[in-house]
Amino acid sequence: VYQSSHSSSHHHLPPCHDTTIIANIIATTLCIIQGKLQVMRIIIMDHFLLITLILQFWKVVSFIPHHHHHSIKLHQPTASTTNVISRKRVITRATTFDEYSPGISTDLAYSDTKLGDETEGPTAKPNDIITVQYSGRLLSNGKQFDAGVISFKLGSGRVIPGWDVGLQGMQIGGQRTLRIPPNLAYGRSGAGGGVIPPNADLEFDCELKGISSGVGAEVMAALGLGLNPRTGVLVVFLLLVSWLSYGVTFPE
Repeated sequence: VYQSSHSSSHHHLPPCHDTTIIANIIATTLCIIQGKLQVMRIIIMDHFLLITLILQFWKVVSFIPHHHHHSIKLHQPTASTTNVISRKRVITRATTFDEYSPGISTDLAYSDTKLGDETEGPTAKPNDIITVQYSGRLLSNGKQFDAGVISFKLGSGRVIPGWDVGLQGMQIGGQRTLRIPPNLAYGRSGAGGGVIPPNADLEFDCELKGISSGVGAEVMAALGLGLNPRTGVLVVFLLLVSWLSYGVTFPE
């Protein structure tokens, strides 16, 4: 045990003083907790019916799934816009979507099966917060491994490189099929504990649901909330609790 060369009598309080300080801290903390519990008790008793309704509504909404898994068969688009993309730029050459070769191609290929709803509307670009409904499958056998809705900042590295590049230029309502080589997906490691094997070529059907920006959109995307149908209920619930607890009001 380390021993100081100086006398400790002037540097340390007697044990009884330490115990008294700790006891005072504990007592103060318990008083604060007791006060908070008393406030919450009053709130619950005064608004019992409202809180019960909120909890019942939350119970119902909890059964709404965030990820909608479904089987989507690959169809060959006709009269579609087809390009091949490198990781840095769009390559304009004769290579077509159907010429993508699993295990050989190292560039991402995409095909727009439906253009956006607004011809003059905004297009997805780096640093936009975009919301995408998607389904993904293995190109080797067509087996679906994931489907759902996600929001993220485009070009920020939150998703695989094939998405960061391949979704640029889409408009809201547009649908695009991506064929992504391993070097722009999960590489030699694979993912999902073997669900996506090493060196797997992937195919995604994507529909752009929204383009937004700002701090609020970034927070929602960072939390992974996106278009989760529970999100609205969660926000309303938190606002109600804040209002009941502290009288805080919020703009419509």
